[in-house]
Amino acid sequence: MRLFHAPNTCSQAVYSVITELGIKCEIVKVDFANKTELLKFNPLGRVPTLVLDDGKVLTEVAAILQYLADTKPEMNLIPKAGTWERAKTIELMNYVATDLHKGIGALFNKDMPEAGKTVIKTSVHRHLAFLNTHLETNKFLAASQFTIADAYCYTIVGWTKFVGVDMAAYPNVLGYCERIGMRPAIAKVIQADNAK
Repeated sequence: MRLFHAPNTCSQAVYSVITELGIKCEIVKVDFANKTELLKFNPLGRVPTLVLDDGKVLTEVAAILQYLADTKPEMNLIPKAGTWERAKTIELMNYVATDLHKGIGALFNKDMPEAGKTVIKTSVHRHLAFLNTHLETNKFLAASQFTIADAYCYTIVGWTKFVGVDMAAYPNVLGYCERIGMRPAIAKVIQADNAK
């Protein structure tokens, strides 16, 4: 198995889950200036791109995370299929993908006018406020324990420090990120991503 990954991108969530599950996987760090190898497997040239040993390719964070979690159900990173808990986990994963990922991610666009960024930041703050309220009574995003939704949410919320989103008004989110960041697998990936 190979994961095409770029540090501090959404593929960090996939790398974290691979590490959490103890899956043997080659991590291929992508240089976006030269995506020749990546383009052989993903014509969009995006990460994450997961290439299985049989050559099958899977893209998109939420799909890859669900696939990986299902390969080791005993690790309980996603609730059992057909349960309410699984549906809620997928619901919150989609929330992260469509509202947080797309919103915070748009702020990386250097060509976006400041007025556009202001509008997006207003939306991002609304979603962070929702998350802050949700985390008042929930230690984890979607279940009573760490799941793939937490790996994804932690990665995306971590982008706020790169795009000038002030997190001071969201103590529950900050506490949540601190807890998730202390998990050995997450800390290992962050260290690997920040290594020169």
